[in-house]
Amino acid sequence: MPQNQTHQRHWGSTAERVGRNLSSAPKGLIGLALGAGAALTGLAFWASHQTKEAEQANPPMGSFMEVGGVRLHVLARGSGRPVVFIHGMGSMVQDWTLSLLDQASRQWRAIAFDRPGHGWSDRPNWSRWVPEKQAELLMRATKRMGVERPVVVGHSFGALVALAWALEMPEDVAALVLVSGYYYPTGRLDVPLLASQSIAGFGAVARNTVSPMLGKAAWPKVQEKLFEPNAVPPAMALYPVDMMLRPSQMRAQSEDLAQLKAATARLSPRYGEIRVPVVVMAGDSDRIVDPVAHSIHLHRDIPHSALKVLAETGHMPHHANPTEVLSAIDLAWHESDVQARALFAPVKPAGEMRPSA
Repeated sequence: MPQNQTHQRHWGSTAERVGRNLSSAPKGLIGLALGAGAALTGLAFWASHQTKEAEQANPPMGSFMEVGGVRLHVLARGSGRPVVFIHGMGSMVQDWTLSLLDQASRQWRAIAFDRPGHGWSDRPNWSRWVPEKQAELLMRATKRMGVERPVVVGHSFGALVALAWALEMPEDVAALVLVSGYYYPTGRLDVPLLASQSIAGFGAVARNTVSPMLGKAAWPKVQEKLFEPNAVPPAMALYPVDMMLRPSQMRAQSEDLAQLKAATARLSPRYGEIRVPVVVMAGDSDRIVDPVAHSIHLHRDIPHSALKVLAETGHMPHHANPTEVLSAIDLAWHESDVQARALFAPVKPAGEMRPSA
């Protein structure tokens, strides 16, 4: 038999088998698969439409700068000594503008960044955006702005970035104010669920279809938990939830969450190396991060740190008690000045006697 006829018979028999299998498959399963495909397509169009609408409704509040090939969105207000604000997991500069940024700008030069992949800042795929890398990028950005040795205020995941800044570049920071941070590799129930969205393939499909819709439905309850036992402030009605639920920002959030335990395991043994002044803040009723396992533990690991535990306060002290956070920044600057005077004070020769009265 000619070889081409053999191939034709082989392919013909394969096609016949496929046809028989399809014809014998339950029509309900085929319809279900087609329906699921159509639903995912519809959700993808919805997510894309929501992203465009969110970005049109929430234009950049600040300006852009490029640092190391990364476009960063930064908002700067006021004048005077510099204070850099770093937001937490999945958030944006609006977390600061809706809480205490205006008040801070009356005393200092208040600078808030969108971390990589959040708000209007880019998050290129060519880098792993561990806290150390994010800290380096923000430090370089502040230097580009002419800022030297700011007080760095970090909330939640942003507090971990602030710690990385002080550990990796101690000469480029005056002091730290750490608010409701996660500092040690303890378990978190939300990690497996949300971090799964960083998995190639599955994560991309979820972020671009069902996750934004599920996130929007869950947001009221999530927001309540963030603020408990405090009420959600009226100003949070202005928070751009749809910006937070864009697929690109959900990817950034899931990547940050996926690396959280490894990052804290890597950084926590070094906390005792920190020499700049540190103010550790937490709410005693935080439902997101256990203040005993994290903030109080950190205070013990950095013996020279100051600790402020706020009564009847949840995960968002900068909203619930902004004056306390501003007071902590004041304290950080004071301690930084005291440290500077001690370092540069003239040393008297040994045995020098004071003149008698």
